[in-house]
Amino acid sequence: MNKIQILGIGLIILSYVFWALIFLIPFLKLGSKNTAIAIPILFIGSNIFWLGVFLAGKELLLKFKIWQRIKTRFNKNSSSNTLKS
Repeated sequence: MNKIQILGIGLIILSYVFWALIFLIPFLKLGSKNTAIAIPILFIGSNIFWLGVFLAGKELLLKFKIWQRIKTRFNKNSSSNTLKS
């Protein structure tokens, strides 16, 4: 893994921090002006995700897709086992 891929992974993780802020905005005592400033910052967070995906590369994206498929299948199997018992 080279430095550019590590930077891409870091940007992807950072974008999740931006998305977590979406759920915090209603609980913060911000005025309407500050809330209006926060919305474009969150839009930048979504762009950081795609920049991170671009820098991380195609191989990492394929590994992520495979991991998601395994996770989805595991969740389906565990939920079907609990329904039968």
